[in-house]
Amino acid sequence: MVRNPELATEVTLQPLRRFPLDAAIIFSDILVIPEALGQPYRFKEQGGIEMEYALREHSQLSRLSAKNIHQRLDYVSRALQRTRQEMGPDHALLGFCGSPGPSPPT
Repeated sequence: MVRNPELATEVTLQPLRRFPLDAAIIFSDILVIPEALGQPYRFKEQGGIEMEYALREHSQLSRLSAKNIHQRLDYVSRALQRTRQEMGPDHALLGFCGSPGPSPPT
């Protein structure tokens, strides 16, 4: 649903339709940024996620690429624009981004 602006908008707006809230939080995921930069991850069988590699050294940054990042994250922009338009000016629209912290020692 995150990659579908129409569905992301619908999920974002559902709480506003049911409750008298001041704001909505855009339906997204903290992993859209690392994923778009090319940092692979997987879902662990016991739950949670695991990044293919942690960014612990400056040299590891070279494995990431911001080339064409606007195109790879276009669905986020479209969801934000669509949601903002449908919400109108009376509510705030909140967002977030990030990445999981370091993996625990094994």
